[in-house]
Amino acid sequence: MLKAVTGSLAGTLGGNGIIGRFGGDELLMIDLRDTELTEKQKFFKELYENSGVLRQNVSLDPGSTFVTCTVGCASFPSDAENYSDLFGLTDKMLYLGKSKGRNCYVIYQPEKHRDIEIKKLVNHNIFDDMVNLQKLFGRGDTLREKMRSALTFLTDFLQIPDLYFADRDNRLRSVADEQLDLDVSDITELGIDDLYTSSDLSEIEKICPLLYDSLKSRGLSSVMIIRTGSGEVTDGYLICGVKRRFRIWQENECAVLYFLSNLIHGYLLLSDNKTKS
Repeated sequence: MLKAVTGSLAGTLGGNGIIGRFGGDELLMIDLRDTELTEKQKFFKELYENSGVLRQNVSLDPGSTFVTCTVGCASFPSDAENYSDLFGLTDKMLYLGKSKGRNCYVIYQPEKHRDIEIKKLVNHNIFDDMVNLQKLFGRGDTLREKMRSALTFLTDFLQIPDLYFADRDNRLRSVADEQLDLDVSDITELGIDDLYTSSDLSEIEKICPLLYDSLKSRGLSSVMIIRTGSGEVTDGYLICGVKRRFRIWQENECAVLYFLSNLIHGYLLLSDNKTKS
């Protein structure tokens, strides 16, 4: 499979570079053609979306496998003046891509990435994330205020622009857009016990057309959905998503969003008890 992917990637360079195996399942590509930022962005966009090289099924004997790839990119001499520094930047961007959900590319840009420390990317502590999230959630008075505060952390942690919540009436609400009110009453058809993830919405389209239309109207193609509640009681569904397909949701990301759903359940439970009393 590595030979097939490497050969296909070499074809995208059109004789303007080389690619080879660097070690394990890692490949190293040198592109002499696409050196400006806009050129690199165009190259990777085409590579991931239309080339037929990445994000595709590869037939094997027997069966098949789905090809994903995370890429880190930097340029000489604009980003680094020697091989050691250039490789260091490329490796840092690779780890950043993995921390963003893998199956994506990150192009080094000094103004955005200069101060990122690779040690922090590798040794990230999920406990600290949960403590930080709990502190932010506690700052608001209403549920919307609490979720808006939490979103300031999740925007960077999950690389998402917005956070959604399907309430007890199965109406889809947005943290960033207070006017959003969409019918997602068929979300229960997913049969979510705790967690559901989708990287291309194909299953949701078949089972939950209302939910699918609502998610697509927000430009989402990969989603993570957490049921909020306890036992037989469902308070709603916490939803986050991104525009790109085949976003791979990491275990720590699922854990942090699940933790937020428990915070929401606790708040709603306390609010219900206050109302009853």
